[in-house]
Amino acid sequence: MVTVSLKFHPLHPPRGEYSLCCDVAYAPNEGLKLQFKLLGDIAGVLAGDPSPMPRRRDGLWQSTCFEAFIGFEQDAGYREFNVSPSGDWAVYDFSDYRSGMTPTDVAIPPKVFIERSSQWLLIEAHLDHCLLPKSPSIGEPPFRVGLSAILLEEATSMSFWALHHPIPQPDFHHAEGLCLSIPSAPQAFITQDLSNAS
Repeated sequence: MVTVSLKFHPLHPPRGEYSLCCDVAYAPNEGLKLQFKLLGDIAGVLAGDPSPMPRRRDGLWQSTCFEAFIGFEQDAGYREFNVSPSGDWAVYDFSDYRSGMTPTDVAIPPKVFIERSSQWLLIEAHLDHCLLPKSPSIGEPPFRVGLSAILLEEATSMSFWALHHPIPQPDFHHAEGLCLSIPSAPQAFITQDLSNAS
């Protein structure tokens, strides 16, 4: 397991003071587990209540939403996962940068667990191995993963969080934002040095 920190885009800061990190764990036969932990005054975040029957739903990014983008080093295509604090979710495939978007058929939907208090919000998503994209290349190169989140606060104020913001505008689809490398064997995680990245 590795823990990584997300930071807000400097042009779109949150109104409140928050910190956001994600625990990432991967096992080939089990899949990927993402545990987002948001700390701060959670009352200021418009997150909604957990749904008694979570379902697939489009447009989750229009409110508070936690996201993962997963691709491969030599492939232009990638898969996007969206998870809402309601427990609703969505999965999309892209053939290239922001193009060829199609909803992904899933046999096993993401399993989403939510816990919250006045000072923290925890969103845990289990992505079964059959949900993860398959590389068209020979062999199994490492997954490239981008983690991001949108926080909607009162007065329709949005902040955009990611491991890395490679361009002046928020863009979670940018290839350089997929900067967490997860090998096909789970012995180690490799992260790009983001200490000097903006």
